[in-house]
Amino acid sequence: MRQWLAEVRPALTRSSFGQTLGAELTKSAVRQYVGIAVNREGKMDWTQVAADGFGNSIGNSIVDEMKYNGREDVRLNNAITRLNNRVAVDFIKPAERDALLNNPNVSSKSIEDALNDNTRKLNADGILANLLGDEADKVRTSTLLPPDKMKAFVEAGLYDATSGNIKAGMEKGFWAMAQEMNLQRAVSVNGILNSYADAQGLGKEVAQMSGKIVTQVYNPTSSAVMDVLQTAGEIIQGFKDPTYAKLNSTITEALAFNRTGNKNATLTVLGHSQGSVLANDVVGNIAVSDRKSIDLVNLATATPYVPSGLHSYRGFVNLIDPIPYLTGGISTLATAQFRSNYSVTALLFPGPAFDHGVAGYLQEPTVYNKLGWNAPVKNQE
Repeated sequence: MRQWLAEVRPALTRSSFGQTLGAELTKSAVRQYVGIAVNREGKMDWTQVAADGFGNSIGNSIVDEMKYNGREDVRLNNAITRLNNRVAVDFIKPAERDALLNNPNVSSKSIEDALNDNTRKLNADGILANLLGDEADKVRTSTLLPPDKMKAFVEAGLYDATSGNIKAGMEKGFWAMAQEMNLQRAVSVNGILNSYADAQGLGKEVAQMSGKIVTQVYNPTSSAVMDVLQTAGEIIQGFKDPTYAKLNSTITEALAFNRTGNKNATLTVLGHSQGSVLANDVVGNIAVSDRKSIDLVNLATATPYVPSGLHSYRGFVNLIDPIPYLTGGISTLATAQFRSNYSVTALLFPGPAFDHGVAGYLQEPTVYNKLGWNAPVKNQE
């Protein structure tokens, strides 16, 4: 009996037992009273009333609990199936799934809550993705060379100066020649309301000023309104826009190239405006061992987030540029104070009150001097 109680006691919850005890005691007492009245003999046996009441309560509670546990087992199995299906189509990450299932208090409700939270986020991401339409098809890269190195690549038949890119099918030869010349790579990504030509212009300036081969990742524009919504989604919700994957793979490839022959080499990653949101997000999600080799540069910083563990961080905000204030980018001034080798420079360079363009930043002597770059060539074609 003692062993049986030890086995069933965990199944008896306070709610299921307490709710039935009073009712069973009452029913037991009523049955005895009715028996006495009908037979016109005997007296109330309260010991028997208690025994019957408690016995029936325990029995009913066990049955109820077994029914509940049976239903919960079904619900839990169904929830786990849904969870695994969501992992299969990458709507939820395996690590998220494992964290849920390894929780000793896992239940169908905890899984369903997590799936519903994920669905709400997916719906928000999906709305943005649908509004962006075919933007993913417009994401592309161009390779820009320092002017003093371009001639050699053109004469070798590896580079098309007109399109500003490596000739089709010549990628292997191009990068082999770049290694022979001990050239380093850098990556830049543009902000909102930029055409492909505008983005290439940014890449050209960075290549000329830094002396590096710049892979310019084109962050395409859908419209002013959509660019603003897209940036808000990236900052607030971590929305991964169509440019994210291309920027991620480009940074990985460029860092591997720079490390060839020098495992301690670093990679400059520059983002302007919305490009700083993308650059910081991508860099913050790469391996820590790679992040420590990144020299991250923000111009007109449009995000409050700066990843930790970088080789260096240099941010520049124009105090009469409203975007860093509206997006929280101005808060990086405080971030830099608490991290070694992080620097954010507040500028006040001549220009209109709304001076957010990349040209204004790159032509500011404080910027290129702090980066150790060459001065820009004005009106560079």
